[in-house]
Amino acid sequence: MKYILLLVLIVHSMIHLLGFVKEFKLAQVDQLSGDTLISLSNTAKKAAGAFWLVATILLTIATALWWKDADIWWIIGGIGLVISQLLIILYWKDARFGTIANIIMLALVWVGYAQYQFNQKVNKEVQAIFTNGSTHNIVTEETIKELPRVVQHWMKQSGVIGKEITYSARLTQSGLLRPSKTQDWMPVLATQYFNTETPGFVWRVKATMKGSIPISGRDMYADGKGYMLIKPLALFSVVNAGGPKIDQGAMLRFLSEMCWMPSATLQPYYSWEGIDDSSAKLTMTYSGMTTAAVFTFDKQGRIKSIHAKRYKDIDDEQLTDWYIPISEWGTFEGITIPTKGDVVWKLEDGDFNYDQWQIDDISYNVTTPY
Repeated sequence: MKYILLLVLIVHSMIHLLGFVKEFKLAQVDQLSGDTLISLSNTAKKAAGAFWLVATILLTIATALWWKDADIWWIIGGIGLVISQLLIILYWKDARFGTIANIIMLALVWVGYAQYQFNQKVNKEVQAIFTNGSTHNIVTEETIKELPRVVQHWMKQSGVIGKEITYSARLTQSGLLRPSKTQDWMPVLATQYFNTETPGFVWRVKATMKGSIPISGRDMYADGKGYMLIKPLALFSVVNAGGPKIDQGAMLRFLSEMCWMPSATLQPYYSWEGIDDSSAKLTMTYSGMTTAAVFTFDKQGRIKSIHAKRYKDIDDEQLTDWYIPISEWGTFEGITIPTKGDVVWKLEDGDFNYDQWQIDDISYNVTTPY
């Protein structure tokens, strides 16, 4: 669908050149009569021709920016749209069918503006949870000596010894999501920001439903509270949720995602408890709430899976088994972390794998969120 829209916008932009060519008499354009709703002098007609060219340029630039998902494309597109429609009205006899393309453009501009507003809101939320950091302790073998042996092994093999404790991070992620077993997978791109000193994250995601419908989403954990927002076309909310069960889920998500920031589990609101030679339980207590997950490690000391209990839906009264198997690992800034895995609900009627994720990049102790 996006390719069809792109073709429509390109053709619509280029057609405006005919008005420029006609009024400046650069070539014979027999398809156009040049008739206008009001009588124009030759000078005014040349001015109108210049505006046809301006509309072409603005709509072409806007189309290119729209294709690249640039935040400001709708401003240029909106200006080009107004000029285009005024010219179409003036040259109604020749150009009236261009209104159809402008209606399509108007819908896209509306969505672009809504996406811009959504992004501005999320940007403020990121700034609110972000920390510039200060001088932090270096992780040493002495620092981790009281941890369970399997966790010490993880810390050492991950490469955090000799590095500053992670207090913030920014990562980019790609993958697939699906709301239910019966629905299709949706490709997603996400950026996530973490503060591990004052626990919080903002996860901004773009998904595409049915191959063409863009969806904007944001998960957030701040001040011990969780918030979930999903907006198709960035226009209207199909999910805008909070409350104790969302709080628990967001807190558990924050805890489990420490797999990407091993040294952050040394923060005072965390505690480790050894289970056996290959697993340990990480407990988080913060803002009056406690949650925990079991981390399982392979012989190389890498995280193999994470298991916890979480509310699947806000109407659920019982916790459901929540499982994260990990399949690949990679190294960023000298720290080895899980880079590929799944997220699975363990249900009575069988496993429901709803998230296939991949970490594309991560930066530690960033001093700016962008």
